[in-house]
Amino acid sequence: MAKRFMTIAEFSTETGLPRPTVRNLVRDSKLRGTKVGRAWLIPADEVDRLAALADGRIESA
Repeated sequence: MAKRFMTIAEFSTETGLPRPTVRNLVRDSKLRGTKVGRAWLIPADEVDRLAALADGRIESA
């Protein structure tokens, strides 16, 4: 099964966070992401991890 990735814009739409906030979270290593060319790709499971962080169920790295 192929791993699903989202762009910053897609992640922003999915979470309701502004694009600059998502970009800053990736840049500050609070969200996992991979830079491919000029684009950042974020694993889709980061949506769940971000929700768990917000709920206090897990601590940030």
